[in-house]
Amino acid sequence: MDFDDDASWDPNQVDRFLGKLEHEFSLEYLSICHSPIARTSLERLFKATPLVTTLDAHIYRNYGNLFETLTIDQDTSQYILPRLKTLVLELGLSVATVDGEGETIDFDAFAKFLDSRMRCVPDNRLRKIVLYSGCIEDISDEVPFVGVIQQYLSEGLSLERHVVAERRDGKLDDDWMERDPDLQDWLEANAVSKNS
Repeated sequence: MDFDDDASWDPNQVDRFLGKLEHEFSLEYLSICHSPIARTSLERLFKATPLVTTLDAHIYRNYGNLFETLTIDQDTSQYILPRLKTLVLELGLSVATVDGEGETIDFDAFAKFLDSRMRCVPDNRLRKIVLYSGCIEDISDEVPFVGVIQQYLSEGLSLERHVVAERRDGKLDDDWMERDPDLQDWLEANAVSKNS
């Protein structure tokens, strides 16, 4: 997703889309599942959704861009998603692991992001991280970014881990629905998502 790519996105449609998000909806739960996502596009999307308290992300290529975008820098009056309390991450197969380039989540980018979200004003701190994966090895204590999360558990950060391989057998690519607590038990939507 690159809003600045005129070949893929009409600039007028992008402006209308972001305007609708900002002015007609009061989104508190935002789910993004895309790859790749340009950092400027993430910034525009997140600035249009300042009320989001839960961000659900499944990004195949560049989690680094996500964490860099969400990191609070020195100017705390301008940070993105100021009400973010819960971060939901889908892990597993990624370009980094397929190409042997490292982990799905870059340790340094994640550590800087999490530190900034835990050292900000107490009312604006991240409260919970929820990890989903089809494989326990992706979310085990030995994974470097999970170690970063554990450093903040004593400061009130909560960590949930879900291994979901069996639940997803026979389903289409609808993982975001099972991660959204309001859609998990929607039987009709889940029935539509199953392979026929």
